[in-house]
Amino acid sequence: MDRPAAVKVDYDCKACPLHKTAHQPVWGRGPENAILMIVGENPGYEEDRKGRPFLETAPAGELLTLILKQIGLSRDQVYLTNATRCTKANQDVTAKMIKACHGHLMQEIEAINPKLVVLMGNPALKSIFGHEGITKAHGLLQIGPDGRQYLPTIHPAAALDTRTPEWQPIIQRDLQAALKIALRDEPNPLVGLDLILVDTTEKLTELDQTLKALPEDDTLVFFDFETNGLKTPFQAGLEHTLSRGLASLRR
Repeated sequence: MDRPAAVKVDYDCKACPLHKTAHQPVWGRGPENAILMIVGENPGYEEDRKGRPFLETAPAGELLTLILKQIGLSRDQVYLTNATRCTKANQDVTAKMIKACHGHLMQEIEAINPKLVVLMGNPALKSIFGHEGITKAHGLLQIGPDGRQYLPTIHPAAALDTRTPEWQPIIQRDLQAALKIALRDEPNPLVGLDLILVDTTEKLTELDQTLKALPEDDTLVFFDFETNGLKTPFQAGLEHTLSRGLASLRR
């Protein structure tokens, strides 16, 4: 199975050092009307040679195929891709490499327009939300900066029989939950809204300016804090910015 024409591929991408050791960039594969979109970490050795993500004959791809079958799905019903296009070989995938491929991933997501995107592994989670922590975030439905629904889970490579097979039923439950959400006959009301993920001081400054520029009438502002229960100086600054901006809207 190939990919929809709306997905723009770039086989000459040199945005990060991974291209130097990769055989080829590996782009997503799947139908235009995919029930789910699954984002992995990066292509493995066999995927790099064949040019296909989650290759059926590769260990992680074989396990993913089995788990999909267990929840009543075939590979032909999902769109498969990765957070980075190129295999990491013997390198560590850095935040800069993930960022270099972020635009490619977001274009794929926009072109496929899935109801829900499954993020498998820390690089996929980091690409969308800017942080790691997949073992804590797995199975929790989240709304991304683009307003879409994302559900993180463990990467199949981490759940192989030779590694941590105890994760296999966890992945199955997470994918089953993702499928149930994706099959709901309800539009996502957040898609199309102007959502802002504030995770740096620069974005905090931008938010402050945005709040000041909002019209005084008919403006709704919602916010949520991702916190471990401890108020950091950054969170305190964010709360101050929001309270000040919202107070100016009420005047």
